[in-house]
Amino acid sequence: MSGCQGCCIFPHGRLSIYAMILAVSSYLFVISASWGCYYVEVGATFSENIPGLTVDFKSGIGLFSYEDVLDFNNNNNQLTCYYYTGSQIDAMDGAFKAARVFGVLANIFIGVSMLVLVAVSCMDYPQVIFKVVGGMLLAGSLFELLTLTFFASDVCNYDCDFYIGAGMAIGGTIVCFMTAIVVLQIPPAMESSLDLQSYTEQAVAYAPGTETITETALPDGTKKIIKTHVHGDGSKTIEETLVA
Repeated sequence: MSGCQGCCIFPHGRLSIYAMILAVSSYLFVISASWGCYYVEVGATFSENIPGLTVDFKSGIGLFSYEDVLDFNNNNNQLTCYYYTGSQIDAMDGAFKAARVFGVLANIFIGVSMLVLVAVSCMDYPQVIFKVVGGMLLAGSLFELLTLTFFASDVCNYDCDFYIGAGMAIGGTIVCFMTAIVVLQIPPAMESSLDLQSYTEQAVAYAPGTETITETALPDGTKKIIKTHVHGDGSKTIEETLVA
């Protein structure tokens, strides 16, 4: 049963810390690849195939947005990102649309896994959770790799070059796969800090040469006092006293 043991405790040990860092890193790769406007770099011929794109120089094209001039009224090369319009999406071929779908799936699978692993710092998860998260990360890495079907689209029949986003997609695939391997190796939770503290206090209390006194209130209103003295040889002397 999962439960909270206090933040930054990491009850599952050092591997859970590595998994959390890798998961956050892989998600940063994935969102950069998916939502940036620089998955590939294209030339002027691309504007002839997707209505509305007016670039007449090298610019970035992403899964969900593209680069175009910032100010259409002035003749300059300052670029910014624009989301595709409905007519542009309709003009996309199957490979382009498939890459977009794979990008969304990768973001969902890796993003949810990242949130679970961020919470591992204070949660005691059953092992089945790590198996599910590991499976989701493996699927997410596959989906991210499949965004490379973008290169099979009509866009890349013309002037299409490998660009930053595609590199991020490959990096995200590798890091996400590594995260899945680490997650599947995470051991069960160790004893909680409260249990460890209780055990330590008990060990100190019953060390040789110490004396411990406990009081217990009884139903009739009296108190039961137990005095435990631990001798140097480890033997104990226990005295019980009732006080009205």
